[in-house]
This record gives sequence, C-alpha cells and structure tokens, in this order.
Amino acid sequence: MKKTIAAGMAILFLLVALAGCSQSKSGKTHGNNDGIDKVYSLSGRNEFIEINNGVIVLTPKLEQFVGGELSFKAEELAGLKDYRAEFFIYIDGVKTVIDSTILSIEGSEEGTGVAPDMGSVSAERMFDSDVWEIIIEPEALHFSLSGTFINGETFVYSIVLTVNEVFSG
Repeated sequence: MKKTIAAGMAILFLLVALAGCSQSKSGKTHGNNDGIDKVYSLSGRNEFIEINNGVIVLTPKLEQFVGGELSFKAEELAGLKDYRAEFFIYIDGVKTVIDSTILSIEGSEEGTGVAPDMGSVSAERMFDSDVWEIIIEPEALHFSLSGTFINGETFVYSIVLTVNEVFSG
C-alpha cells in the first residue's frame, strides 16, 4: 500500500514538473500563468471497494483526469462476463460521464477480473471551467462499478469521491 501511494505521488509530482516547464503560445483556458493552474487528488471508499491516487490536472494547454487505482477490501472480483467502471457527475440532473471503461468477454468459461488501473483521459479542453468547479464540490464526483458474472449474477458498487486541491498556480 505504501508503494502504491508513493508511486501515485511520484506521478503527480512528475505531472506538475512537466506541465510547469511548458510555455503557452496561444490563449489560455485557465488562470493567468503558463504552468499548471490546479492539481486535485481524488479518492473514495465504501465497505467493498476503494479508489486511490486519482488526479485532476488543469493547465492552459491540457486538462487531464487520471482515475487512480481500484482495490477491493475483500476478495477481488473474478469470473466476470462484463463490467463497466465510470466516473461521473450530475449537471442539472443529467449524468455527465467523465471517464468510462467497458469490458465484455464472450465465450469464456473463466471470465475476467477488473483491472486496478482506472485509466486516464486528457484533452486540450475537456470541459468548460464551470464543470471543473462542480467536480470539486463536496459529494459531486461519483464512481460506479457494475457488471455481470459468468453465472448471470450482477453487481453494482458506487462511491462518492472526495476531491482535494493539492496545488494552485
């Protein structure tokens, strides 16, 4: 666990260092400098699952959402026919998905498990600044893991994530 946290923090600091070295030659999407504007950490847990080492990095040239690492408090899920992992918020009552992973295995008798890496998504401009303000509000960012076992049984795990500002440029 300590190695996982240390690796996550090393990635976070590397992102901060790399983005801080970049220069903006065009218009800015955030703030008033050419480096990183904001860095947020995200995490959450319930009695079944836990998300750690998630990061949101906002720079003038790039917005990046890193889902972090999924771990199970008990036995990891195995023998899955399919699963969906989603990070999302609600805007005016409408679900807005930030990042989603969908996996389906057909014809397998053993099935699959859930990868611990929750992936990342980045773009020059993923959302307008109002959406980023909503994401960092308490209890705004959600994570859901749902799927079906080979035997047809289904599961759904949901957690509300905590988002903390760790850097402001």
